[in-house]
Amino acid sequence: MPGKTMLLGCVTAIGLCGCALTDKSNQTFAPSADTTNPAVLDTIVSASVETSVSTSSVSASSASTSSVSAMAEAAEINIPAAATPNAAESLEAQLNACIAALSLEEKAGQLFNIRLNENDLPMIERLHLGGVTLFKENIESEAQVKKLTADLQAMRAIPLLIGIDEEGGQVSRLKELYGNSYESAYQTGQTHDPQNAFDVALEIGRTLKSLGVNMDFAPVADIWSNPQNRVIGDRAYGKAPEEVSPMVAAAVRGFHEAGVLSVIKHFPGHGDTLEDSHQVTAVYSHDLERLRSFEILPFQAGVDAGADGVMAGHIAAPKITGNNVPAGFQPFFLQDMLRDQMGFDGLIVTDALEMGGVSHAYSAAQAALEAFQAGADILLLPSDPEQAYQAILAACRDNRISEERLNASVRRILQAKTRLGWRPFA
Repeated sequence: MPGKTMLLGCVTAIGLCGCALTDKSNQTFAPSADTTNPAVLDTIVSASVETSVSTSSVSASSASTSSVSAMAEAAEINIPAAATPNAAESLEAQLNACIAALSLEEKAGQLFNIRLNENDLPMIERLHLGGVTLFKENIESEAQVKKLTADLQAMRAIPLLIGIDEEGGQVSRLKELYGNSYESAYQTGQTHDPQNAFDVALEIGRTLKSLGVNMDFAPVADIWSNPQNRVIGDRAYGKAPEEVSPMVAAAVRGFHEAGVLSVIKHFPGHGDTLEDSHQVTAVYSHDLERLRSFEILPFQAGVDAGADGVMAGHIAAPKITGNNVPAGFQPFFLQDMLRDQMGFDGLIVTDALEMGGVSHAYSAAQAALEAFQAGADILLLPSDPEQAYQAILAACRDNRISEERLNASVRRILQAKTRLGWRPFA
């Protein structure tokens, strides 16, 4: 996005599914300060919402609660009666109708979850994005985060998945607010009591929900089996599958009890690697038999407990695949193993595509396209969101990505949002 011009006017006029139809304006807003500062970013988001809402004579509260009739009337949109499912129809039928009402551009946008900063903020509306992820630079105070997340949600008719990495221990985005309030997973694991993992996840989840964050990229399902591994280390619950598996399952249930989506990571296992996938592609050096009997077990436990998402790591397994392509770009891992063999039908989320484990070898467009074609649903933090979005859009238009394949991922994403309380025709 060139310069610091912020595009406005994409207030969503909700079709009856809470999707589609935007009022496109040429108004602009040019912030004069760095919006990586939480207070400034919060002001800009608020300005975007307020200006957009005034354009359509719709209040921000109407947008945040998806008041279909009020917003459709305000935008003077005539919705055909046939587009409205009968109230007695199932949620599945409503999702079908909602997906049918979405444009190709809107469907493609649902796949993306971006880092929240100044340059990317306008893309939330312009590219119809499905989610954002918060980092410590977005967090200043409880009141500021609550207002930020509320304002972000008011920008979209279909709610955003607002994600965060809050594992406790060394990976905590909430340290700015609460200090080291949550122990590491390894500390919890050493109690050998899954109830403790449940309780910690429940506490973290309740805190996130109170702040307006609805998805946690946690718990870690890796096994710290290699003592030289530092990228995972005490982020794991233990050093053996029998230690880790019950803890992962309990943590997933804890997050669910709190009303927050849980994404387990880093599939198919990052605990017995030496490399840091933030810098380079990590390498898993064992064979398939070992993987299935060891690393996979905590992931299966998390899947069986109802994990909403599985994050695919930037981890190559040359003894299994015969190449050094990361697992998140391999249909074998995402479709054959995770979907078919493990029975997972939730969200497959890439690890951050801006990380060195991918970006050193793939452009933003290549990374997004290869991950999606391999089976991913959510394309997390592309290094260039615009380029990645356009690559997906182009592939859909020339049938390299089928409508059926796109709709399958959009359905999973919208289904996850219904688990947070959203209803397409509410």
